[in-house]
Amino acid sequence: YIPGGRIALHERAEDAVLREVREELECDAAIVRPLWVHQSFFSEDVNGERYHELGFYFLVRLAEERYSGLYEPFTLYEGGRARHTFEWLPMDRLGERYFYPLFLKERLPALPQTLELVTTVE
Repeated sequence: YIPGGRIALHERAEDAVLREVREELECDAAIVRPLWVHQSFFSEDVNGERYHELGFYFLVRLAEERYSGLYEPFTLYEGGRARHTFEWLPMDRLGERYFYPLFLKERLPALPQTLELVTTVE
């Protein structure tokens, strides 16, 4: 997965993505532009519960260069409790990896210039 999380009550989506990047990658970021609103209809693998999830995806630029060129996994701890292991992947390797949401595998190599609505049903 990519860094992200839930929007808090009364929080703008843009503020939430910047907060999540700061919490998970321990650096600031700037939003370049919105890319997708993704609505996904799926069943949870563990309990089979059905979901309708709305996701907002933004192109962001990290404020720090410490993550550029890293292709080996690295682990960070969010708030001392959640452990996240990240790895930057070249676009041509996305198809071979376990990576969600699936629509990103085909859409990331050619980013839209305007906001797009994407719907997936699993």
